[in-house]
Amino acid sequence: MKNHSIKKYPNYQHGAAGINFTSYFSPHSGNQTPEKVLEYIKPNLSNNIKTIINFGCASGRDFIPFQTNYNCIGFDIAPVEDITWVCETDNLTYYECSIEDFLSNIDTFKFDFPNSLVYTQGTLMYASHEDQNIFVETLIKKGCNSIILQEYEPGNSGHHPYLNLNEKNLKFFTKRIFRDSYEGNPTAHLYLQKL
Repeated sequence: MKNHSIKKYPNYQHGAAGINFTSYFSPHSGNQTPEKVLEYIKPNLSNNIKTIINFGCASGRDFIPFQTNYNCIGFDIAPVEDITWVCETDNLTYYECSIEDFLSNIDTFKFDFPNSLVYTQGTLMYASHEDQNIFVETLIKKGCNSIILQEYEPGNSGHHPYLNLNEKNLKFFTKRIFRDSYEGNPTAHLYLQKL
């Protein structure tokens, strides 16, 4: 595994909302199963997708469906030494990096965005509304045609209290709920070239 730190986050365990995130980077956090949206997405991915880029990768559970056939790139704010990976790491590159720092350093990332699936898991909602929209606009500008924004919201309907894509960006996405037995159901906003 290769790992890089764009910026150190010594207080990551406190989280933006006072949540202790330490457990998310441990296999004992109670959930090592990949998100259900990935069961739907994997067989429907375009054949040109070679790389999975996961923002909010935690201990890597969402890499499990992809770890043998794809190049995996993870972003999160925990130091790599604090993560106990639940996925294979032979083909994993990990960046200790927030979405804000990713955007500030975008030209340093030489990713093949047109041949990548970019996936956020409960992460984008911690960025400002402005950065959320810049993130989407940047990915599309870089030629990324496969994006999943899966963020948590209360219940199965209504406006997301933290994710606020403007109408210009929202028109690219369809909205789907893949789990309904969890408090604060995750809603996936899908922008996929093949589907």
